[in-house]
Amino acid sequence: MSAMDNAYQICRTYLGIKLHYDRGSSYDFSVYGPRKLKPESFEKRSDRYRFLAIANKIEPKDAVDFFSANALRQNKVEWIGKLTDSEAFTCHRQLVGRQSGFSHHFKREVKDLVRVLGNDPVSWITKTEYDLYPPLVQRAMDDEITPETYTTLVKILDVAPKLHAQIEDIVIWPAWSHVRHRYGQVFEPSLVDAAKALRAAL
Repeated sequence: MSAMDNAYQICRTYLGIKLHYDRGSSYDFSVYGPRKLKPESFEKRSDRYRFLAIANKIEPKDAVDFFSANALRQNKVEWIGKLTDSEAFTCHRQLVGRQSGFSHHFKREVKDLVRVLGNDPVSWITKTEYDLYPPLVQRAMDDEITPETYTTLVKILDVAPKLHAQIEDIVIWPAWSHVRHRYGQVFEPSLVDAAKALRAAL
């Protein structure tokens, strides 16, 4: 497959994953996959060489992680012209490293949560009247736990509705939480194994 063919496939992924992370869209990339795009339509796009620049550095199979990594960085999928710099690729490499070492990172970060916040997960997701966010959210926002650990804990504990009910912030929280919820739909580790690790730490 040529580099331009790879660019075409990456463009299709970009169009789908951009909708996936868009707060106004119900498009689920894990269900629908890349958007349909005729090759001739791609050839007419003025930004096709930006996709080619990305295709020269990653494979199409890695595009979901690439765009997800940068969505987590900016709380949205940026215009493709902002995703061809070295920082975008560094962000992707960091995400790949976190995902490949997820089991290790999750166990370590859960142990740290227990050490700092105590062994009652209810307290992790309960906001006091003096705080803007519950402790679990604050530690995720401060990069003290990875997005992978955060999204996995939210799924295991089934606490997304409680978090939304407590948090009144309308500036940062809506986009931040939406991107992490959507990331949890494309990053799917074994919840059974993660739940076992959580129980062992508690």
